[in-house]
Amino acid sequence: MLYLLKEAHSQLLSVFCVHNVDEEYLISEVFMNTAFTEKELNENYLFLTQLAKTFPTVEYAMTEIVNLSSILALPKPTEHFMSDLHGQGDAFEHILNNASGVIRREIERLFVDRLSYDERETLATIVYYPKQKIKLELENVEDTDAWYRATLRNLIVLGRKISSKYTRSRLRKTLDPRFSYIIEELLTARVNFHDLDGYYDEIFDSIIRHDYAERVIVALTDAIKKLAVDKLHIVGDIYDRGTEPHRILDLLLKHPSVDIQWGNHDILWMGAALGEKTCIAGVLTNSFRHGNLDLIENVYGINLRHLLMFAQSTYKSALHFRPRKTSSEASISRASSDFPFDYRAGRSLEGSAFSVRNGIWCFKDVSDIFRRNII
Repeated sequence: MLYLLKEAHSQLLSVFCVHNVDEEYLISEVFMNTAFTEKELNENYLFLTQLAKTFPTVEYAMTEIVNLSSILALPKPTEHFMSDLHGQGDAFEHILNNASGVIRREIERLFVDRLSYDERETLATIVYYPKQKIKLELENVEDTDAWYRATLRNLIVLGRKISSKYTRSRLRKTLDPRFSYIIEELLTARVNFHDLDGYYDEIFDSIIRHDYAERVIVALTDAIKKLAVDKLHIVGDIYDRGTEPHRILDLLLKHPSVDIQWGNHDILWMGAALGEKTCIAGVLTNSFRHGNLDLIENVYGINLRHLLMFAQSTYKSALHFRPRKTSSEASISRASSDFPFDYRAGRSLEGSAFSVRNGIWCFKDVSDIFRRNII
């Protein structure tokens, strides 16, 4: 985009600003007045006309050029690549909160000579989990106002350092709209201001006096976490094994800047959601193997009762469907019953379509069930 905008000088932009212009006229005018070749214009025609709608005047376009050029002059923001999440919701949320260690490293650099080790650890935890940590800290603090002032001041120092990679416009878009003016003022106040500490203290006193300190701290820590990592790249496999892939997706939906490269496990679940029977068989096999029946039944509301009943009636006397054993398992008792197994009670009997391995149920030969169009 920056390349195209730089190429599009004022005469070109003037032509773009004419909406609903005849296509041949537009191309001929642009070709005569710019460095674009006719082939480049034809290839980028739709894109360039959309740019004209976004930047309706030369001034708008040149302002964006200056903005993009200034962004390129700033230090490169941090980008994180993560893969093989496999439904580990708690671990993924913690990685998001600590920005894979970026926040802790910045705290160490900024406060190594100003705060003790325990104080630095406390500050890091406040950034990661502000509501929970504030509640715990205030239980052991006598002067809450002084604690709020010190915490706000430390967070401002950290926030100023992390936000230094971004333009003020980018910073403003990241902030909670309810507190954007307060936080932006704290993060961008002139360092050479003759009484910066007094200026900060006045803002802090006003925040504390109106009982907004905790909410401002939460909003400030949220902005720090979003700015610590500019872009999050998920490189495959959100699903299978863990019990909370749905929680990971909810967290990704709330992330300000993320892209996803779907992995083979994710595509398997997509195929199952679209009704592809082989994919359904694979999803069920993995879910039984890793004990994730609650994910299928309680989170996605899919009733497995009919599968249970089919296995009971179809494989009751099939001796080759025997429970799998590990080296640590001596045997699994056989029994004859009209109700050959109960996967919720953790029992596996001869003839079932399920097996148990260290207390985790595995579904065997599930594809045969789908070939019979049972599900």
